[in-house]
Amino acid sequence: MSFEQFQAEVGATLLQVQQGLTAVQQTQQQQGQILVELQQRQMEQAAAAVQQPMDVQGDGMLFGGGQGGLPPQAPEVREQVSRTILKNPDVFTGVREKAERWCTDMDDWFVNAQTAPECQLGLAKSYLSLELKDWFDLVKLEDGIGFCNWPALKDTLLRRYRDKHVRRAVKKKIAILRCTGTISDYNNKFDVEALKLKKAGTSEWDLLDSYIEGLPPAIMF
Repeated sequence: MSFEQFQAEVGATLLQVQQGLTAVQQTQQQQGQILVELQQRQMEQAAAAVQQPMDVQGDGMLFGGGQGGLPPQAPEVREQVSRTILKNPDVFTGVREKAERWCTDMDDWFVNAQTAPECQLGLAKSYLSLELKDWFDLVKLEDGIGFCNWPALKDTLLRRYRDKHVRRAVKKKIAILRCTGTISDYNNKFDVEALKLKKAGTSEWDLLDSYIEGLPPAIMF
């Protein structure tokens, strides 16, 4: 075999190899294009699934797309649910023994319902009996001002409907209270009863007199 023939055979072999490599590259390009198309389809399907609402079984609410599977309106939905299950206060009819309990319930209700201060007075009036609503309006007619806010109404109700029998019982109990042990024990017992009288409008001077009367000549520590 001459050198020219050898070169020709080598050239032919190289050409075949080059053609084979070209075919392989074309196949890889086709496979890559197919893979890209598959990825695009998957992304489009995922985006469409996010936009479509899904029915969440159990709570009856329809949740749409959002991060973590939670809807953008989730905080509002939760707030509406909390307001729905929140028990409304009872109507206050003027029963003396229930005045303080009703005022405390209203305070708790305003906090749990996150009621704005400027809305509290009107809501409190709506939970008064018809007779007390008339009294509420009469106060405004008499002085031209009425109640400026809920705390003002609450203070008036507590002064007006404070249980006088309970107040007398507390005053009697604190009058006979004596320091028979340590001053610390006496202070704890006195403070419990004094707090009840403070709410009933007893002055600090009266409480101080009762406190001093309960002290022994020699105080133990």
